[in-house]
Amino acid sequence: MTPKKTPTTRAKHPWTSFRDNGRGHLADAEAKLALLSQNSNAKGIAADAVLAAIAYADAITVQRTGLHNTSDHSALADLLVQALGAAADSGQVTRLRRIIERKNEGQYGGTFWSRQTAETYLEQVRRFTAWAIRVLGERGYGTEHVADIE
Repeated sequence: MTPKKTPTTRAKHPWTSFRDNGRGHLADAEAKLALLSQNSNAKGIAADAVLAAIAYADAITVQRTGLHNTSDHSALADLLVQALGAAADSGQVTRLRRIIERKNEGQYGGTFWSRQTAETYLEQVRRFTAWAIRVLGERGYGTEHVADIE
């Protein structure tokens, strides 16, 4: 079976731009969580959280290969594996796949997201981004909110 071609393009911006976008989306998700009342719909948190994970994964692929996933977010994990080769952490790749699998539900679906659902989802994104920061070689950069990522 021929592997699925990952839609990519040569990145127009440095990897740090993607990292900074991820950091901003993660900060927005954290701020929304802090302001969320118990019975409110937490989908806005999900939208920012998934964009943070995508941006951090893009930062890695751009840093390592110069390539940016352009249209199919579900293919991003495959591009991440291509970029990292043997250094790819299968647990983190699986985490990214699961985060992205819930993207449409969190951003567009009609399902109510409780505070607990958003907190659980956001924790997975925090763990992925903390790992991505380490891969990017920026130990400590933006990881102050993650006590233990293992």
